[in-house]
Amino acid sequence: MNTKVVCNYAKGRWVADSRRPLYSGLGCKEWLSAMWACRLTQRKDFSYEGYRWQPESCEMPEFERSAFLRSLLT
Repeated sequence: MNTKVVCNYAKGRWVADSRRPLYSGLGCKEWLSAMWACRLTQRKDFSYEGYRWQPESCEMPEFERSAFLRSLLT
């Protein structure tokens, strides 16, 4: 019997990831409203940028922008 495990992305925890942040908020400040532009609000602590969400019982695939865009075209 082949039982497919469904991933519950809502249950999990934040884990440190040395590959993050993937980009700096400074690079996209022209598109962010003041409410979302944390780098412009003189915030001192940006350690949260070094974390990613890890679901409890499964691996969450990395977001692949090219694959996402292709899926929109099909």
